[in-house]
Amino acid sequence: AYMQQEVNTGFGFTALEVVLAGRYPYLRWWQNETENDRQIARRYMTFTGTLPLADKPVTQVSGGERQRILLAKVLTQETPLLFLDEPTASLDLVYQEEIFRYCQAVCRQGKSVLIVAHDIKLAAKFCSRLILLAKGQVVADGPPDKVITAENLEQAYGLHAAVFLNKITGNLDIHTY
Repeated sequence: AYMQQEVNTGFGFTALEVVLAGRYPYLRWWQNETENDRQIARRYMTFTGTLPLADKPVTQVSGGERQRILLAKVLTQETPLLFLDEPTASLDLVYQEEIFRYCQAVCRQGKSVLIVAHDIKLAAKFCSRLILLAKGQVVADGPPDKVITAENLEQAYGLHAAVFLNKITGNLDIHTY
């Protein structure tokens, strides 16, 4: 399943209608969603905390709510692999972390999630494996502590940085200079 970076939600579709669109691959052109499709959609809306928004037009929800609705839509496809393109772009920190936490929970359920992200610290905090790319080439691939190094950041971005384990959070941290 694929969640694109920018989704035009200019129409007055409700959150539930948007999430149900994730079931389209399972329907014939003449079919409507079944009660089973609605149950699946409601289950993932509950998971992402968006069920209370089911009847609300997506044009009237916040950016964080919209991203959670779109994540529920992707989950409703019930595929073993999810591909998310910048799902946290333009979101407040609380919503950014929330999206990554949902993805971690999905991975614990046995699915794979591939996320394109530019926030290195957030990716290092929540992801079990990172692939650092620069100019179309793989700079490093592996666990965060092996990928996020001063040498790799300099090679990928020309960035002068110190990478260290933050004693307060226990997470990798980066200081640029």
